[in-house]
Amino acid sequence: MKNEITVKNDNLMESTKSKIFCSVVADTEESKKALFNALEECDALLNNCEGQEINIKDIYIECYDKVDEKTGEVKVKYRTIIFDVSGQTYATASYGIYNIFKKIIAIYGMPTWEEGIKVKVAKRPIGQGKSTLTLTLV
Repeated sequence: MKNEITVKNDNLMESTKSKIFCSVVADTEESKKALFNALEECDALLNNCEGQEINIKDIYIECYDKVDEKTGEVKVKYRTIIFDVSGQTYATASYGIYNIFKKIIAIYGMPTWEEGIKVKVAKRPIGQGKSTLTLTLV
């Protein structure tokens, strides 16, 4: 069974309005604690892993609303945690990585990918001196 959670905004915790997908199956107290701790303290920031290969087993994606303090506009943001086959975790808030996972899932199906899907982390220029994170299959 996959763990899918939707947190409703009932004014109790307005800042926690989010939608979450987690492919990690945490069905024991020990595995739930391990998952929680992995989400709270990832091993690496994906932004610092350019050129590195990762063999992806599971993913966690959290969609949440964030108010832009300058404009007041509400923007949708995505927090993605990648779990590799060895248990290492990689965190990113890159919208590009969220989109990459939509494509990977369309091709490979929903995780868990027991054998892993091997990718290489790269940065791609998007103009005006900016770049975005991307993954290429290897």
